[in-house]
Amino acid sequence: MGLQVALTSASAPARITIGGVFDYGMNKEFRDALKLVEGSQRCVVDLGEATYVDSSALGMLLLLKEQVDEVVIENCGGYPRRVFDLAGFDVIFDLD
Repeated sequence: MGLQVALTSASAPARITIGGVFDYGMNKEFRDALKLVEGSQRCVVDLGEATYVDSSALGMLLLLKEQVDEVVIENCGGYPRRVFDLAGFDVIFDLD
């Protein structure tokens, strides 16, 4: 699936949907997405289709948090959720 970005309107939050393996291989796509959501007040990251995350994915999400006031991570379950919990990201991000 890869990565998809949705910007519907100025009042709606930006939305990044990530599926499959979220690792360094997605770095360029994610950095391109950062340019699109820059200046948004709120961004929702949907990890419902993500099967794997690594430390570089966590770093990319921290870059997103530097650019957007509020980041909400939705559908974070299974292996990705365990990684987030171990890394303490459940304190940094709103995990839904």
